[in-house]
Amino acid sequence: MRSGDILVERANTLELVGTAAMYQGHENYAIFPDLMVRVRPSPKAVEPRYLLEFLRHTPTRSYYRGNARGTSGSMPKISQSIIKNTPVPVASRAAQQHCSDAFRRVDAKLRGEYAKRSALRASFDSLLHNLMTGKIRVTPTGMDLESKTHLVRPIGGDRMEEDT
Repeated sequence: MRSGDILVERANTLELVGTAAMYQGHENYAIFPDLMVRVRPSPKAVEPRYLLEFLRHTPTRSYYRGNARGTSGSMPKISQSIIKNTPVPVASRAAQQHCSDAFRRVDAKLRGEYAKRSALRASFDSLLHNLMTGKIRVTPTGMDLESKTHLVRPIGGDRMEEDT
């Protein structure tokens, strides 16, 4: 395997058959199972990232699902020739590079957002745990419970009246 090789699943559930991913590790470090096909794009013909995103695109995924065959309905397969014959429109090299750069920026933004979501989820879980175990207590903000000042109650319409 080389960095930039694309792996396509040739057997999976109907919705996942043909899933594509790019290898980005050390050369000759990884191997892949026989239920995957390695696609090694020619650097002169197509930008690997451009090809990967095209293989993930809905029409290509539909092409793979439509050509999946097999005796087991739960594990249909596509052949290497189906993958090899995938119709790929090839844009100019400059357009491919532009698209690849945009995909990289979007991926970096997504990684950041997923990290932020993970941190927020961990913070929420920690706060919830501390609340449920009584380690921290919540009191109503802006209210003095002893003197009942700053309590607001509706008096009709949109107006509010303060109790003192």
